[in-house]
This record gives sequence, structure tokens and C-alpha cells, in this order.
Amino acid sequence: MNISSMQNRRNPSDASGPTPLAVTLATARQISGLGYTTIWKLIGNGTLATVRVGRRRLIAYESLRRLLTPESQNATAPARRRGRPRKHNPEGRVSFASVPA
Repeated sequence: MNISSMQNRRNPSDASGPTPLAVTLATARQISGLGYTTIWKLIGNGTLATVRVGRRRLIAYESLRRLLTPESQNATAPARRRGRPRKHNPEGRVSFASVPA
């Protein structure tokens, strides 16, 4: 086995051959740059599809690719506001009714 084929086995995104059906958690971590905790959270909430083969858990490569492509991001999602939320005051003015005179 030559060095280039070993490199392709380690990182399927660089391979010129066919796309793998599933990758290990370690390979998914290398490809995505995500940590193990984040990957397990994504598996737990169903974002990443997995399959068990014996005691091994493999991540479906297509679900990993879908997660990491920009088209999968929801472009219509509203931007999050930063800071503490304001209290709603319908008149828009400060009320001094609770302050003793």
C-alpha cells in the first residue's frame, strides 16, 4: 500500500475515488473540525445519521456533508439579539407610580 492511498483512507474528502457511505467518529472529527462532544450532540438530536456495525458507530457521510454545506444553513432565520431583553412598556415612558413621594 503506498502513501497516497493511506492518506486517502484517512481523509475521504481528499480522495479522488468514490465517496464513502459512512465514516468513523474520528474521521468525521478530522473532516469537519468539530469536537467529539459536538458530534455526539448532533448524533443525539438526529442531525447526524449513524449506523451501528457490531460495536462500532459509523456516521453517514451524506448527513455530515449536508451539515457542513452552506446551503443547509437556514438563510431566513432571524438574527439573534444580543444582550439582556428589554421590558415591554406599551406607553414608552417610565412610570413613577410605584415610587413613594
